[in-house]
Amino acid sequence: MFAGFSWAIWTTRNKMAIEKKIPKAPSDVIYCAISLMQKWSLLLKEEDRETFDWAKDAIMKWMKSFQPNTIAVSDIVEI
Repeated sequence: MFAGFSWAIWTTRNKMAIEKKIPKAPSDVIYCAISLMQKWSLLLKEEDRETFDWAKDAIMKWMKSFQPNTIAVSDIVEI
């Protein structure tokens, strides 16, 4: 799971830096990670796949109840 999230963050960062494509919401990165992990889960052992499915379902349940912050937060300041 760590590898899936790391890869999703890395590819999103590259798209932002190189292609200037900024995700519309942070949840887009999470959905990308879940998609990657679902593809890779076919290579897991059966017991590991069950653990993965449990974790994926927990993440999806959390994402469905997620309420994003409506206030734009930035660390960029004009001087």
